[in-house]
Amino acid sequence: MILVVAAMKREIEGPLGVSVNSSASSGYEISYTGMGKDMVTEKSKEWTDTSRLDGIMSVGFAGSIDPDLGFGETCLVESVGTPEGERRYEADDRLLGLLLEEKAMRVADLLTLEEAASTVEEKVKLANEYSAQMIDQETYWWAEFAELEDLPFVGIRVIYDELDQELPPSNVYDERTGRISVSAAARWLLGEPSRLFSLPRLGVNSLLARRNLANAVSNSLQVLTGVN
Repeated sequence: MILVVAAMKREIEGPLGVSVNSSASSGYEISYTGMGKDMVTEKSKEWTDTSRLDGIMSVGFAGSIDPDLGFGETCLVESVGTPEGERRYEADDRLLGLLLEEKAMRVADLLTLEEAASTVEEKVKLANEYSAQMIDQETYWWAEFAELEDLPFVGIRVIYDELDQELPPSNVYDERTGRISVSAAARWLLGEPSRLFSLPRLGVNSLLARRNLANAVSNSLQVLTGVN
């Protein structure tokens, strides 16, 4: 069975999203972790018995720190590291090879952050300092878990925000669900009212990114669950 892990339901489920019928008989199970290292660490403790798992696939949205990697592009994670310079984890060669047959995806390196990079300045700084093309907050910790449990690992990320696009600050989101806190968003907009005009674009981004990710996840699961 493939364990599919995502930070938030909104990355997969909803309009244009994947049809979630996961079960042991379907060959995969979807688990939602929440945002960031602490949430992944907490969720992974539920998997004390990994003997029934054939691999872990981390999926979700990512930010681009490469001007050539634009919104909506779907990428296979070739390797993932952190800014702290800990070891990098590589995708399982066999799984990566199988999924490279999905021509809608390109290969890219990922940088997992403990704190979200929401401003253009932060993303440009990361782009200048690291060789990765995209950023997230969860994949590294699932790759580490897979290594500890001797499980093959692969990741799929769809670009949600481009290098020149700013996001609301991380404290606007609930770390467990990824949903926007109305009160926190209101306080943020009171301080920066001009940012109100960026919200419709973010909503459209979420819908279209979900569609692309859903297609990639569905196609990938068809490949992976048919191979033991």
